[in-house]
Formats: sequence, C-alpha cells, structure tokens
Amino acid sequence: MRGQARPRLTRRMRVALAAGLLAAAATVAFAQMSVEIVPPLTGASPPMSVEPANPIPRWTVDDVRQMRAYPEQPPVIPHSIEGYQLSVNTNRCMSCHKREFTQGSGAPMISVTHYQTRDGQMLADVSPLPMGEGDNARHADTLGGWQMSVSKYSANVDAAAAVAVCMAGREGQKIRATVGSMLPTIGELYQDPDVLKANPFFEQLYDVFAGGAVARPSTVTGEAYNEVSTIYFTEVNKVLTGQQTGQQAVESIESQLQSLLQ
Repeated sequence: MRGQARPRLTRRMRVALAAGLLAAAATVAFAQMSVEIVPPLTGASPPMSVEPANPIPRWTVDDVRQMRAYPEQPPVIPHSIEGYQLSVNTNRCMSCHKREFTQGSGAPMISVTHYQTRDGQMLADVSPLPMGEGDNARHADTLGGWQMSVSKYSANVDAAAAVAVCMAGREGQKIRATVGSMLPTIGELYQDPDVLKANPFFEQLYDVFAGGAVARPSTVTGEAYNEVSTIYFTEVNKVLTGQQTGQQAVESIESQLQSLLQ
C-alpha cells in the first residue's frame, strides 16, 4: 500500500544474508578451481575411445645364457622347448639342466631348491616327492598316458591302423623317446644308448615302471574318471596348503568315492 513503511532488516537477518551470499560465492569459486586442478580420470585420450594394445614382447630364443636374479630363481631358458615332454614322470629339461649334466651342456643348473628336503637338508640328487612313514611307505608313480586308436568312421581304416602299429613298434617308440622324450612301453629301450644319450634320466625310470608304478583307476571308474580325479587333487591340495591332515584327506576321499561309485 502506497505510503506504507517497508520492513527494516534486523542485524541478525543482515548477518545471515551476508553469510549465505559468501558461502554461495565460495562454492562457485571452488568448483571453478576444481575443474582446473583435478585431472580427468580418463587421461589424455577421449572418453570411450578405442586405444591399440601394447605389442606383445617377442620371445627370446637367441640361446644366450642368462644370469639369475637370485639363487632360487629357475633357469632362464632362451630357446624353444617345442616338442619337449614335461610330466610328473619325465622332464626332458633335466637332460641339460640337472647338476651332473650342466658341465657338458653348458646350461645353467636348476634351482638349488630342487636339491633340498622340506627341512632344508641338501641332497646329492633331485629331491623325491614325500612318501610318508611306516614299513609300507614307498614312492608310487602313476602309470598311464598315451594311447592310440583308430576311429571306425575313418575313411582309411587300414592305413590308420598301420600307422598306429608303426608308432607302437620298437622303432616308432625309439623315435618318440629320442625326439619327444616320450616314455616307451618297451623295456629294452630304457637301456638303448641312443635313447639314454637324449634322455640320461630314462635309466632311472625302468625299475619304476617294471614294478613300482600304480595304474590309473580308469577301468574301475569308467565315465566317472574325471570326477574321481577332481576329488583326489582337491583333497591333496588341502593337505599341501595345510587345510587338513593326510588322514582327514583319505577319509574324505573314501567317503566321496563311495557316494560317487555306488
């Protein structure tokens, strides 16, 4: 209404208004400063852009001996190992990198940890796997692996069968042993000079396969072989990692196998 006096701001209202304006100004200034100071999380590239991956380093195969970074480091092998047979029963690398063969081959010896027991005791040869204690304790190697067969649907059954017979024969197994380090099933090949020259450690394996190997339970387990294998390595891993004792593992394996195979 004209002529009516306007309400006057009290001191408290003026202070509150000034504080609000100051806070708003500070917020705007801080936001502008943050945009200038804080770097973008996406880096220099535009967001969602497709950047080429770094090239994969090429393998070093110059056969030049490399020095170890620490004593326990496995030897660096600057050469191709294509076709090498590596399994729990055979390891072609040992024909050059085992202690007694390094002088002739010029290859670095395998890590010193291969010659130590779990108690740190040094051995003259590579440390075997633990075999437990007791009168009946022994090392048990698993027998099994390579098989050859001919499909009845093959367009050349006779030719394929002839190849299988050739590869399973003495000459075929000798070639596979010397070139591929594959364990032969013919006992005399473990004393063959050519085979031993390529794989000196084969001489130690004859007695293992002649009387100390344990056949894989593929016949008994049949189609359940994969499940049985999984049960075994899972429980054994728990022992090795300290999650259970060996006795507990045996009891667990027995219980699971009875349920699976009944």
